[in-house]
Parts: sequence; C-alpha cells; structure tokens
Amino acid sequence: MARGSRASGVCSAAGGQRRPPGGPDPGAALGQTGRVDNLLAPSDYLLTGVSLVLFGLAVWALVDAALRPAAAFPAAGKLTKPAWLAILVVCVALCVLRVNILGLLGIAVAVATILYLVDVRPAVRELGGGRGPWR
Repeated sequence: MARGSRASGVCSAAGGQRRPPGGPDPGAALGQTGRVDNLLAPSDYLLTGVSLVLFGLAVWALVDAALRPAAAFPAAGKLTKPAWLAILVVCVALCVLRVNILGLLGIAVAVATILYLVDVRPAVRELGGGRGPWR
C-alpha cells in the first residue's frame, strides 16, 4: 500500500503504525491491550449500587421526618424537625448530584442518613409520632 493512501484502521501513537479498530495497541507491552475499562467495571457497578441504596435511604428518611409531628423531636431530646428536614434535604440533594460516595461529602451523607434512621426515628416513633399500621 502506498504511503499516502488511506487504509481502514486507526493510527496509534507508537510510530504511526496502523491497527484495526478495537485491536490491541502495537505500542503496548506483550499481553496487554492498553485498555483498563473492563477491569474497573465491577467496582463501578458496586459503587453505583451503593449510591442508589444510599439515595433510597435518604429519601426514606426525608419522607419519614416530614411525616413525624414537630413536637416529638424536642420531646425525644433530638434536634428540631426543621433542622432534620434541612439536613436530610441536603443529603438527598447531594445524592442527586451524584457526590462521590467514598469522598468526605458522601460519608457525611451516609452518616447523617443512618443516624436519623437508627437513632432519631426510633426515639420519635416511640413518642407516638407514627402514622398508619407500619408505625
């Protein structure tokens, strides 16, 4: 093939050699294809799953806090209802913005959401703040 002709293939950075699309990179070491995307896929799926679970928990905590009576929060010795609503709205907003779950904000979202569901919700529910048969 002449030097100026166009061949089907992709020009790689290693000496201008041509390779077929999707083929191995001729500049890569023996046995390496130069792609790491497939290696990181399982961890991406795991982090996405954890993020979705955290988002669901944050929404559940927000809805639960909105349905509880305001007088039950100080009576249980916890922050006021508007304070918890503000905290949980920020948690849901950060989840919607897809904050990194392993970063500082992601950990803060997880801690605040779990703290509400494990500590505040049972204390407020104990004071008769529940509604319906699933109290």
